[in-house]
Amino acid sequence: MPAFAGMTNNIENNLHMSEYTLITFLKIIAAILVGGTLGSFAGVLLYRLPRKQSIIAPRSYCNSCKQTLAPRDLIPIASYVMNKGQCRFCHAPIGREHALIELLFIALYVLVVLAI
Repeated sequence: MPAFAGMTNNIENNLHMSEYTLITFLKIIAAILVGGTLGSFAGVLLYRLPRKQSIIAPRSYCNSCKQTLAPRDLIPIASYVMNKGQCRFCHAPIGREHALIELLFIALYVLVVLAI
């Protein structure tokens, strides 16, 4: 057996492992995006349904100043952190429950992806 035969198997194993790692990484990223989006929507449902408000219109708005939120204000978790837990317009505090719901959904989706 040639001296480099063991090295070839090692390279093949490393390539297989890095493909697996990349796929797992991409699955986790997808789970974060989907979980955050669904968590954000769940927050809308939890807020609007008990108040008998439409879940379709009007668009998302600040509960204090009623200003319509821009897309940059709707990025799960990131918007909460970037705006320091406050409305970008009136600086009223945004309840932590919004971020916690999003984090919960993200965690659940990541756990499901890792379990599959």
